[in-house]
Amino acid sequence: MKNRLISCLIVLAIVLLQCGMCVFASDDLSSNVEITGDKMRIYGNLTSREENEVLLRVMRVDDEADLDAKTIYIEQKSTETNGYYEFEVTLEDVAPEPLPTTLDGFEPTKYVYSVGILDGTSDYDSDEIEFYGENYQNLVMKLINEAKSALKSGSTSELDAAEDIKNVLDEAYSCLYLGAQGYEDYLENATDIETVMKYVANQPKVEALSDLKNQLNEAAMVTMLKDKKNDAEGVKQMIENEEYRKALGINDTTALITYEDFYNLCGDKMALGYAQSDFNSIEESTEAFEFAVISESLKECVTASQVRTLLTTNQGILKIDVDSYELTNSELLKLSGLVLEAELGEIKEKILDIIADRKSNNSSNNGGGSGGNKGGGSGGSMIGFVPPSAVEKPTTVPEKTSVDFKDIAGFEWAEESIKELAEKAIVNGKGENRFEPSANVTREEFLKMLVLALEITTDKNAISAFADVKASEWYAEYVNTAFSCKIVNGISADRFGIGESIKREDAAIIAYRALDSLALLNQEVEFECEFTDIDSISEYAYSAIAFMENNQLINGYEDGSFKAQGTITRAEAAVLIKRIIDFSNRVL
Repeated sequence: MKNRLISCLIVLAIVLLQCGMCVFASDDLSSNVEITGDKMRIYGNLTSREENEVLLRVMRVDDEADLDAKTIYIEQKSTETNGYYEFEVTLEDVAPEPLPTTLDGFEPTKYVYSVGILDGTSDYDSDEIEFYGENYQNLVMKLINEAKSALKSGSTSELDAAEDIKNVLDEAYSCLYLGAQGYEDYLENATDIETVMKYVANQPKVEALSDLKNQLNEAAMVTMLKDKKNDAEGVKQMIENEEYRKALGINDTTALITYEDFYNLCGDKMALGYAQSDFNSIEESTEAFEFAVISESLKECVTASQVRTLLTTNQGILKIDVDSYELTNSELLKLSGLVLEAELGEIKEKILDIIADRKSNNSSNNGGGSGGNKGGGSGGSMIGFVPPSAVEKPTTVPEKTSVDFKDIAGFEWAEESIKELAEKAIVNGKGENRFEPSANVTREEFLKMLVLALEITTDKNAISAFADVKASEWYAEYVNTAFSCKIVNGISADRFGIGESIKREDAAIIAYRALDSLALLNQEVEFECEFTDIDSISEYAYSAIAFMENNQLINGYEDGSFKAQGTITRAEAAVLIKRIIDFSNRVL
């Protein structure tokens, strides 16, 4: 089978030669080429397979008219688990004598490669390569470096140096197979190629083609970023591209983790803050990104665990050791909302001021209030209870969406609440314009509604205390954050109760604790429960239900009962959540 496929590849390559070296591209297999010196790297992916065997054949075309093809390389490899494959081939180059002093004096050595999948299919990719060897490559770098040196010495202007480099690249770029993807993407819709060339002209000399590739990518990405300084969505799309991040020097910074954590809260502000910064090098680009992300995220922090996680994640950037400071929750909250004037070092200065105040007051507070935790743990997110008096509601308003549920007839008493919450994206439909008002609400669904309604900022890094709360699931950040703030408990020591319908008394007490976490309750006032079936109410839920009843947040049934152990429907949950929003707005 293998010999037959190899023969097919040879025949395919000859057919390609006869057709003018056209490209044959498979839907499942992609290939890319990069050349440095005499080394050609052919790499790509099998997009529809996790593993497979790939065969590469490279032939040198000595005389295209006679179709005399010489095989210089043939090898079979297994792809990696993600479908990636890579080959490295040494190419032969015949240097002309004498060596030309201009680029147009060189002639390429022609090759054709064919790469195919060894599974009995016809998945192949093939192309012609015109190889300009090391002598040509060295001349390209020499001409570019001469323009750089002339600019540095002052013997030419920045504009002229940029023009000289552009002329070299216009002639040579397609012959180099650099694989400078960011630069190539920018050229497709170039708006300011002159600025790109000026940027390259001011960079250090290129000692290898990899240097030239990096400089072109960096120059193109910085210029593209500046072009989008008022386009938040455009900047965010750039940051999502790994190759672009590498070119901008922001792919390996811990600030990228914080960017992802706070994306939903202040993604636009972080992106625009970065794009509008003044930087002219890859190092300055990294610093600008780190400042924009950390400063904007710190403004949005409303819980001690958020501040601690932000500091711990970026302690290398901030030059701090979070554990050594032993900051309490109340001390951490002094950093939330901090507005930085010019540099990230202001965070460390503020921390040192907090510690100085602690010492001057002869205080060694280890908890920051009930349930606090000493220190920051090792590396990851530390969870501590945020004192209710310290929690603040964010000022963000959920984006409104258009809704038109077709199945809420007969639920007129809940219609207004359902539509208002749906418009604010606090509740969702079940597809095909259905709300399913009579369906029961699960514990995690109710918790998410409540957290969104009260605009409680979630902590994606919060550690789960429950075995049935999977970190990869949508509910994890809501459950874990609520647990860390003592808003919710599990149905056992290690189970939250994912997928179980929430009891009426549990919905009441969770809502009560959420209001308490936002300092919206007067704990000095005691209420009596007047439902006819108070014996069915668990002891731990009595005070919460009494409060909710007396403040008209919950109602009983026509017979005066509450049915604490019963379930709550989606329509009932919407009404309760709407009343809680109205109550919190009145109190605030």
